[in-house]
Parts: sequence; C-alpha cells; structure tokens
Amino acid sequence: MGVLNVTPDSFSDGGKFFDAENAVDHGLRMAAEGAHIVDVGGESTRPAAEAITAEEELRRVIPVIEQLRRNSEVIISIDTSKAEVARAAIRAGASIVNDVTGGRSDEEMMPLIAETKSAFIIMHMKGTPQTMQVAPQYTNVVSEVSDFFRQQYARAIVYNIDTMAIAFDPGIGFGKTLEHNLELLAQLERLRTCDRPIVIGVSRKSFLGKLIDSAQISDRLAPAVALTSLLRTRGADVLRVHDKMIHQLIDLWFRGWRSLVEILLLSVAIYYGYLYFRGTRGAKVLTGLAIVFLTLTLISTLLNLVVIGWIVRSFSVFLAVALVVIFQPELRRGLAALGGHPIFSLTSEKRETVHDLAEAVMQLANKQFGALIAIERDTSIRVYEETGVTIDGDFSVELILTIFHPKAALHDGGVIIRNGRIAAAACIFPVSQRETLDRSLGLRHRAGLGITEESDAVAVVVSEETGSISICHRRRIERNFTPETFRQRIAEILLHSKYEENNSEKLAGEVDLSPARDNALVPDQKERSDDALAV
Repeated sequence: MGVLNVTPDSFSDGGKFFDAENAVDHGLRMAAEGAHIVDVGGESTRPAAEAITAEEELRRVIPVIEQLRRNSEVIISIDTSKAEVARAAIRAGASIVNDVTGGRSDEEMMPLIAETKSAFIIMHMKGTPQTMQVAPQYTNVVSEVSDFFRQQYARAIVYNIDTMAIAFDPGIGFGKTLEHNLELLAQLERLRTCDRPIVIGVSRKSFLGKLIDSAQISDRLAPAVALTSLLRTRGADVLRVHDKMIHQLIDLWFRGWRSLVEILLLSVAIYYGYLYFRGTRGAKVLTGLAIVFLTLTLISTLLNLVVIGWIVRSFSVFLAVALVVIFQPELRRGLAALGGHPIFSLTSEKRETVHDLAEAVMQLANKQFGALIAIERDTSIRVYEETGVTIDGDFSVELILTIFHPKAALHDGGVIIRNGRIAAAACIFPVSQRETLDRSLGLRHRAGLGITEESDAVAVVVSEETGSISICHRRRIERNFTPETFRQRIAEILLHSKYEENNSEKLAGEVDLSPARDNALVPDQKERSDDALAV
C-alpha cells in the first residue's frame, strides 16, 4: 500500500504532493513501481495535527481519486475518519476505507461500509492526533489492542459488514511509546483477529529515528525497509509504505528470492555430491583439504595475514584440477551413471540390458549356479552395495557366470545392477522375517523378498538345487518360470513401470503358478504342491 498524502503539513513529505496534479503523478508512479493499493489521505494525522473540515478534506482528495481511477486500475483506499468524505471517495473510485479511529469517531461510518460493500481497515489509536502522544499508557498493549480489534469486529458484524472485507492495523506510532511499538511488532501474530489480514505501517515513523538516534526523516529509509521486510515474514499482510520504499522493497524481495533459489540449488548439489562421494577413498582426502583450506582462510581473515590469504586464494585456483585428479574414478562413474539414467537412456538400451539379464539367468539355471541378482529401480539400495565388493563394470553374461561360479569367492552374496552396470557383488541383503513364508524357501529366496520389502528393487533368484528361477517384486515372489515366460515377465516388470496385475495371473497359469494375492500366502495344499508362492 503506497501512501499518498494530499496535505500541506505531512510529517513525511512536507506537503510535496498537496497540489492535485503532483499528487496524481505520484500515485500513478507508485502504482507503476508495484504498489497494489494507493492510500489517499487529505487530513494529517501526525501528532498534534489540527483537524480540518469535511469540505476541505473533500476538496483535497476527490479530484485526486477521480484522476487516479481514470488513469489506472490500481486499488484506491481513502484514509479518512469522516463518513461524508468516505462516501464521496467511494463514488469517485475508492474501494477501501482506512479509518485511523477504527470506526469510533463517526457513527455513520460502519453503516456506510455495509451499504457500499467496501473494504474496511480498522486501525487502533489511543486518543486523537492532538492527544495521542501525551504520555500514552497501557497495562498490556498487545492485549488491549487485541481487545479493541475484537470489539470493533463484533460491531462490524452487527452492522452487517462483510467480515471477509475487514483488516486490522495496530496503529504503530498512534498513541504508543517506543516500547509499545516494539512490543506490538514483536508479537504481531497475536494481534490477528478472526484470521483477518493485518495492515502495518512503519515507514518514516518517528520511533525509527529514536532507534537509530537520528532526527532526520531521510535517515529512516534504510531501517524502514529492513523492518518492513522482516514484518512481511512475521505475518503482516498489507505493508503501508512511502514512495522510495516501494521500489527498494520489491527489488530487495526479488533479489532475496533469487538468492534463496540459488542457495537451495547449491545445497541440493552439495548434499547429493556428499551422498555420492562418501565412503570412497577420495572422500577422506577431500575432507582433509577442506579442513586445511577453511582453517587457513579463517586465520588469514581474522588476523589479516596478507601473505597467507594470497596463498590460499592462489591455491584455490588449482583446487578444482586437484579434485578432478583425486576423484577421477568417481567422476567417471558418476558421469556414466548420469548418462545411463532412465531420463536419458533409450528404450533400445534398456531392452538390450533386459535381454542380457535373461540370457545370463538362463545360463545360470542350466548350470544350476545359485544366484541372487537385485535390479535397482527408483529407490536407492546403495546402502546394501556398501556391504559387498564394488565391481562397477558393464553388465555381461560372462561376468555374471564368473561371479556366481560355485568356486568363486563372491558367489555367496547378491549382485546389484544399477543403470545397466554391475555395481557390486557379494552384497548382504535383508532377510524377510515374515512368519507366514513357505518353510521350503531358502536363504536366497528370503533375501530376495527382503530387498523388495525395503525398496522397489526387483530380485531374481536361481535355485542351486533345482535351477528353478524366481522373481521377487512388490513384497511377493513368483516361481517356476520357463525360459520364455521368464523373458516375458522380467521385460514386463523392468520396461513398463505400470504393468498390469492380470499379466501375472496369465503367466502364472502358463507355468501352473497360482495367481498372486495380497492377503494370502500359500493358503492351501494345492498351491504348495504346485510350488507357487503369492504374497
């Protein structure tokens, strides 16, 4: 809300806009700079100001409001405590009445608001402009202002004023000492009445001069901008400001939002970088470099050590190159993972990976090599990767057969596949502890179910005893696949994120597998004899 004082004795602008033409130009300029509301006032309410007649007030404000309405779509507010002036201003184009007395000085004000369906700002002021700053006293200023708001709100309801068009202004500087003003600002949210908006105006107020120990009104601009910005975050809904503050506030808020976005993006990048590099051998080197760099920077700044500061700044130029060298394997792996992310991967590449996986599983089954393979999907299972041995190699049938060869050192654990690459082998997966599981299930099957209970991964299990193939996904297991049905089912699961449940039933029938159900676990002997499990 931009303040437009059409008075000869305003405390803030000294009558600069008393001329109607200057006032209109100023109002239009404030609207162009970003003011949503222009608050036009024709009677000064500064401490000890003399009252004027309604005729004089009308002479000052009506031409200005008419010209503003004719030349702009900005919302216009009339700052008056006289119903006669408010009525004429509404006819001229105003839609808000801002009454410094809160509707107390003129009994016709509230009926007028109800009649014209205008918005109404109820402000608190102790006394009148002539007496308000003569030793104002309160027992509890926050409670007393809140009580006043509730009383006037109740009166407004009696007059059938639209409660959704009411706002409240605590009246900073109107019958309050410095301490009273600070107390109200500190507990602004306590003043909110019936969830209605709070209007606040601290622009160029004298208490700011007391805080900075300056009598110059021009010196109050910076603290007013800072305090208004703070009040915006503390619950103020409408901010009543003077000319120069509008541009500065909007520029400050815009730059503040832009800086906030930059900080958030940087934080996300640092966080994911930390998650990616933690646990690597280079991470300890990076930590050591960071400690040394920050320590030297802090010491050189605090003690003003010019030479050390220059060395640190010069060293930082080569730090990026050093980090690339130190983290070369991790960066290469990270770039490969980025390029292999589902967003950038082509469907043909995914199908090739699925084809290779099916071929590897078929050969494992023919050779009766026991195997447990977990394919990572949206939910990361990197925590289980850390329990095994890092492989970070391209997926191939030969490598899978080598890992799961009975005499290989890595064959007992599980393999994790991420983005078409073998991330790790000999990994330890969580074992499902469900008591209703078929007792014939071995440790590999229970581990395959366990990883699907903790994530959205898909696990493939090959039985060492029979060479049978099972797929674990969505907390359940499907068993006894033929080579053809396994290829079809694993492609459905990995290539289509929203595969149909009836496909499972169809495939189960083909291999004499009972349909999967959410509430049963091998409920009868027929299902058990068919060697099928549904969770």
